Amino acid sequence: MNFNTKKVAAAVATALGVSLAGGIAQADEILFPYVVSSPTVTTVLSVVNTKVPTPLVSYTLHWRYYYKEGADATDNSASCQEIDLHFSSSQGDLVDVDVDEHYGSATRGILFNDPSTNAPYAPTTHTLALLHGLTQPIRAFAIVDNNEDAPFDPLAIENSLAAGHATILEFINGAAWGYTAYNSNAAVDSYDWSEVNERFGEVFGPGGAMNGNVVSFKPFNEWATLFFVTPISSATNTDAGGAALPVTQLRGNLQTRVRFAVPGGAVTDVVTDRDEVVVSGNQPQDVVCVGAVNVQDLLSTGAQNFVADTGGWATLQSAPPQGVALAAAVPGDSHVRTEEATIEFLEHNGTGPAGAGGGVFNGEAFPGVVNNGYMLQEQ
Repeated sequence: MNFNTKKVAAAVATALGVSLAGGIAQADEILFPYVVSSPTVTTVLSVVNTKVPTPLVSYTLHWRYYYKEGADATDNSASCQEIDLHFSSSQGDLVDVDVDEHYGSATRGILFNDPSTNAPYAPTTHTLALLHGLTQPIRAFAIVDNNEDAPFDPLAIENSLAAGHATILEFINGAAWGYTAYNSNAAVDSYDWSEVNERFGEVFGPGGAMNGNVVSFKPFNEWATLFFVTPISSATNTDAGGAALPVTQLRGNLQTRVRFAVPGGAVTDVVTDRDEVVVSGNQPQDVVCVGAVNVQDLLSTGAQNFVADTGGWATLQSAPPQGVALAAAVPGDSHVRTEEATIEFLEHNGTGPAGAGGGVFNGEAFPGVVNNGYMLQEQ
């Protein structure tokens, strides 16, 4: 855990009425690393803005989405497009937005009887559901920012976006999962959620023998297991020539890699079964901007067959994309390469990859639909 000395300094200076323009001041932006919309799924984003009132400052929240639509949404190699808009806000305001207007189509995607009096969310001619009208399916990450009010607001210190939550709803069968938005210790307007700035949320850093998270998965014929991966800009990200680039998440072409590893095993080892038998067949996967990796994608066909009926476990890691050190050149590559990522875990017994269907658990009847999702933390 990082002890946030900048937050303490800012709080003390604010209490004393001291100007914070000398670099201590931090306003706030939060990251929703995985947002999805499809004919069966939507995402609701909840945001609380506790920014302190300051004279002459017009309150706004800047909503940004970096998204893939249609065929690109299921293509982990595709880059993202971007859409953004400012909407008015106010201190203490809570807003819940359905990102594609599946719910709240008559209220611009704004949910739960919001009176919109103190915060009318102007311009009222535009929907807050900025993914509405795009070709489904859609995958995205979202950034909500209250840093950009003018003139500069010295009291808009970090954590002034006090809460951000995502709820992902599968509305056909009635299943859901969610997570808390990421916040960081980074300076104002840096858009830096890299591992060194962790505060709320977890970022996978450079892969090593002890880095990663031990994950397990169930038999393929009953359960689907997926990892939702969002590359995170960091101080080590580089261009195709291996040159370092500024840290900012405001890009649609960030690329990272995820892979399985076996503690103490060879580079090719990939998974351990339920009887402590290790099998090789590692198949690392690269992801650009945002994507989903099925557990089978990380295993060779032979390794899949080895654990298909039993499930197994492995250590999930992030790594440099294309298996090439970040400082090395990759001719013809157009991506910003990083070895950091956020990773969400989801297992479900509904319709998924081939062979994964609901209604059975351990070979026995199971009447319900399960979405078991959460944020993975690097060990």
